[in-house]
Amino acid sequence: VSSLAEEVGFRGYFQGILEQRVSGPVAIVLAALVIAPAHGLTQGFVWPLLLWYLFVDVMLGAMAWMYRKLIEASEVKGIANEYQAARALGMRPEQAELALQNARKISRPRLLAGLHALRNADDRLKGGGAEPRTVMEFLVMQLTTGEAKAARG
Repeated sequence: VSSLAEEVGFRGYFQGILEQRVSGPVAIVLAALVIAPAHGLTQGFVWPLLLWYLFVDVMLGAMAWMYRKLIEASEVKGIANEYQAARALGMRPEQAELALQNARKISRPRLLAGLHALRNADDRLKGGGAEPRTVMEFLVMQLTTGEAKAARG
């Protein structure tokens, strides 16, 4: 499954439907349980490998979910308190308040670039040609470089 099809089909559509019925973290794990076995079709049905893909799918799914929530929070206008934010974002009040605060600190183009970096890392990890540790280190560098430069300022 290509990362674009996975992102749109599973993390976008399927996980979105699940999030309407259960919390975001539960939806992430359920979507990963559906996605991970599909990788067995191309990578082989070996338990350690399937567990690896389950872990990767949960981790990247959680990070993508957080980035999408920050993008949603950046678009929310006219919110007076955390309860209104919670309703608008479909999150618990304290999470919604944090999302609003953090969304003000990160530009929309930076958030979109983060989603793109996550998709690219997903491609490289599941393509099998790259060293997983290197891919993850590069991803962390991509996601944090702009913030580190801004903090040094």
